[in-house]
Amino acid sequence: MSKRSNGLTEAKIKKWIKEGRGNGHGPKYKPWLTARDVASKGRSHRIFGHKSRRIHHLFSDLELAVFLVLIGVTRQLISVSSFHYSKKSHLN
Repeated sequence: MSKRSNGLTEAKIKKWIKEGRGNGHGPKYKPWLTARDVASKGRSHRIFGHKSRRIHHLFSDLELAVFLVLIGVTRQLISVSSFHYSKKSHLN
C-alpha cells in the first residue's frame, strides 16, 4: 500500500487556486479541502445539501451529526415561521 502525502506544497496550493478551490457561491462553490485530499484513518462523508445544491465534504462523524442537526433545526424554523405568518394573516 502506498502512503499518501498529506503535506501541503506550494505546487499543490497553486494547483488548487488555479482549479478555483475556495471560490464560488451556492452550487458553484468549490471547497478548499475535499474528503479525498485528507489522508486519514478515520471516516469522512460526502453529503448532498438540498438547500445549497452541492456536495458537502465532512471529515468526521461529529461534523456529519452537527450538519444533520442544523438541517433539522433549519427545517423546523422554516415551518414554524411559515405557520406564524400564515396564522397572523388569518387574524386580519
